[in-house]
Amino acid sequence: MLKRLLMALVCLSFASQLIAQESKIITLVTNGAEMSYRKGSSEPPADWNARDFQQDASWLAGKIPVGYGESVINAATFTIFEDMRNNYASVYMRIPFEISDPSRITDLRCQSFQYDDGFIAYVNGVEIARLGFAANAEVTAQTLPTSHEYTDAPFNQIITDAAVLESLRPGTNILSVQIHNTTVGSSDLFFRGLFRATEIEKPDPIFIRGPQCDGSDDLDLGDPIYLLRWKFGGSYPEPTCLKACDMNDDGDIDQSDAIYALQYLFVGGTPFPAPYPEEGTDPTVDELSCVSGEPQS
Repeated sequence: MLKRLLMALVCLSFASQLIAQESKIITLVTNGAEMSYRKGSSEPPADWNARDFQQDASWLAGKIPVGYGESVINAATFTIFEDMRNNYASVYMRIPFEISDPSRITDLRCQSFQYDDGFIAYVNGVEIARLGFAANAEVTAQTLPTSHEYTDAPFNQIITDAAVLESLRPGTNILSVQIHNTTVGSSDLFFRGLFRATEIEKPDPIFIRGPQCDGSDDLDLGDPIYLLRWKFGGSYPEPTCLKACDMNDDGDIDQSDAIYALQYLFVGGTPFPAPYPEEGTDPTVDELSCVSGEPQS
């Protein structure tokens, strides 16, 4: 019994080492990142922190870090709010970052956040952190934080909340931060930090677009028929490699994919986008899964 227990512990240790080797910390937002921002002289739209919010096209442009009045602030590296003192108590910032495959992200990390005086941060509209404000308290543009700035230890937090991770999308995502002063006449304001993530380095699946839609490697009429009977007839199970059924590589599966395949098969239409006719990985980012074929080595 003891021998089996020791063997199990050895296996667990080895597995944990493999997991550590198969993941890495990536930087999503660093100081110098571009952002859009608006002054808190009026209330922002309710969905200002959402990923798909479009009105920030008319906001001011800048880069983080941001602030005024601190000795470390200089125009070369900071966005300076020169008119903030005695005029408005808050600033709202939207900072884009890129994720290629959200399914590979196991956590997000606020790292070395330095702030003066209070802030609330969100990812794609989901709150991830707040300091200086009571939990769940409503915070408007005029709300003043109850505590004054960071201490000698900057704010660090690892986020594994499912709602946050599930909000991530392939492509552009948004880190939103609202920073507030304790008084409108405060002599300074300050925010900077890094936003990182743990990413699993799992290989992309390899497949052939088109032929493998019905589970075989042969391209024939059966592939578009399978797609249509699965998608619209309900008589066939879902394909194991949805990417293979995305015949036109538009990130969606519908009747246009079957039409694309039929045109290629019978009227000399355009061949399927890569990977075709040889196996390979998908060159475009989408949310379609693929579990058929062997993992890329």
